[in-house]
Amino acid sequence: PIGFRLNPNIDAKTHKKISTGKSENKFGVSIKDFSSFYKKIEQFKNLRINALSVHIGSQILSDTPYKKTLEVLSKVIKSLNLKLKYVDLGGGFGISYSKKDKKINLNNYAKRVGEFKKKLNCKKEKEEVNRIQTLKNKWASLPKKWKIAAAAVVAVIVLLLIA
Repeated sequence: PIGFRLNPNIDAKTHKKISTGKSENKFGVSIKDFSSFYKKIEQFKNLRINALSVHIGSQILSDTPYKKTLEVLSKVIKSLNLKLKYVDLGGGFGISYSKKDKKINLNNYAKRVGEFKKKLNCKKEKEEVNRIQTLKNKWASLPKKWKIAAAAVVAVIVLLLIA
């Protein structure tokens, strides 16, 4: 079994140096190349694609790029009739560094992921800290930096108040 990092050609509206999901970015295989490759390897019974991964960038402050990415993934999975074990929706949630920065709407993000899983008949197997797994298939999302940034700010404020 093998997995692929797909380039969904989605602009996450982030800084050009941390954008990874547009066609001009060097990250991932294009949808066209992936589709072509998949059709060629179907003849090999010992070679099986069981994972798709995407990463659209970092410092993403809107759920809209994720929605577009999920639409692309859904089309690819359905058009090729993929039977995956893992799907990884990558992209870093943005941190609000100033009051004018909006925060990502996690309720919308969760709703979009839920709709994607329902549409593709994903089954929930188990949950772990920092990782949501499930597409008879497993779903992976790792918030990392975004999750601890607010805690770090609180810790710094407390330390400044103590000092």
